[in-house]
Amino acid sequence: MISFGLSKTYTQVIISRSIAGFLNGNAGVAKTMIAEMSDDTNRAILFTFLPVAWISGCTVAPFVGGSLQHPAERFPAYFDHPLWRRYPYFLPCFVAASFPIFAFFIGLMFLKETNESVRRVPRGASYGSVSSEDRFESTPRNSSTPTLREAITKPVVIAIANYAALAIIDISLFAIFTVFLAVPLHAGGLNLPPQVIGNILASLGGVSGATQFLAFPRVHKRFGGKKTFTFSISFSFLLLACFPIIHVITLVYPGSWIKFAIIGVMMVIWSVYDMGYASVFLFITASSPSPSLLGTVNGAAQTIISLARAFGPAAATSLFALSIKHDWLRGYGVFLCLTLAPVVAICLSTLLPNDVEAKISRDESA
Repeated sequence: MISFGLSKTYTQVIISRSIAGFLNGNAGVAKTMIAEMSDDTNRAILFTFLPVAWISGCTVAPFVGGSLQHPAERFPAYFDHPLWRRYPYFLPCFVAASFPIFAFFIGLMFLKETNESVRRVPRGASYGSVSSEDRFESTPRNSSTPTLREAITKPVVIAIANYAALAIIDISLFAIFTVFLAVPLHAGGLNLPPQVIGNILASLGGVSGATQFLAFPRVHKRFGGKKTFTFSISFSFLLLACFPIIHVITLVYPGSWIKFAIIGVMMVIWSVYDMGYASVFLFITASSPSPSLLGTVNGAAQTIISLARAFGPAAATSLFALSIKHDWLRGYGVFLCLTLAPVVAICLSTLLPNDVEAKISRDESA
C-alpha cells in the first residue's frame, strides 16, 4: 500500500498491485482455520464473519480514500508540504497500510494453530467450539496421507467453479459501479465527486455487512446452502437493471434525489447477493476429501479467485467503454452482455449438492 501511494507511473502502480496480489494468500488460510475450529452446527455462522470482514474493509476504505486524498488541498493547515502535493494519494494509502501492520501483531500475539498435524495438543483438547475428535465428522478420516491429486475431485472443482462465478460477477459489477459513479453523464455515468463516491461505497459496505451478519444464518437455516446460493446469484440481474434506470432518471431529472434512492435500493440488493459468499465457503469446506487437504483446497480456490479478480474488472470496464463508444443499445449494451454471467453461474449452481453438509464420496470424483 505504501508503494502504491508513492507510485508516479503506470508501471509502478502495476508492480505495487502485483505485489499486493502475490501476498494475498491470507484469505485461504483464514477459511481453513475457521473450518478447522468449527463443526457442522456452527460453521454457517462463523463463515458469515469472512464476508463481513471483507465488507468492513470495503466500508472503511472508500471513506478513507475519499476523505484523505489530496490532503494538501483539503487540509492545508496540516498537510501543506511538498511531500503531500507530490504524492496526493500517499496519506490514505499510509493509513490503509496501518491496518495489516496492526493485524500482524494481533495475530502474532493471540492467534493459535488450528491444524492438528502441526500443533501438539492432548487428545480431545479443544480450540474454538468443539473438540478435535468432533471436527469434520461429516468427512471420513483416512489413515494414509492424501495426495495433491486426491484434492482435485469433482465436488471440489464444482464448488470452486461456483465460487469463481460468484466472485467474477461481484468484482465486475463493483468495478463498473465505481466507474459509473465517476464518469460524466454523456459517457454513461453520474459524474459524482470523489467524496460522494467514497460515502456511497462506504454505505454499500455497511449495509451489506449488516445483512450478512443478521440475515444469512437465518436464511441459510431456513432454505439451505444451495437455495441460498442460487437465490443470491439471481439478484445480480436486478443489479444490472438498476444501472440504466439510474442513468435515464439522472438525464431526465439531473438534480433529483431519486437517483440516490435507487442507489440505496442497489445497496440492499447487493447485500443479498453477497450472501452467496458464506454459502459457497460452506460448499468448499464440505467438498474437501480430507481435513488434511482443506488447506490445499482453499489455496486452489484462492488462486482461481485471484485470476478472476484480475480478469473481471478489466473485461467489465473495457466492455463498458466499448458499449459507450460504439453506442450499443444507446450505451446500455454492456449490461445486457453481462447478464450472460449470472445465467452461467445459476447453471453451475445446479451441480452443487442439495445438502451442503452431505457426505461426498470419492467415487463421485472426476
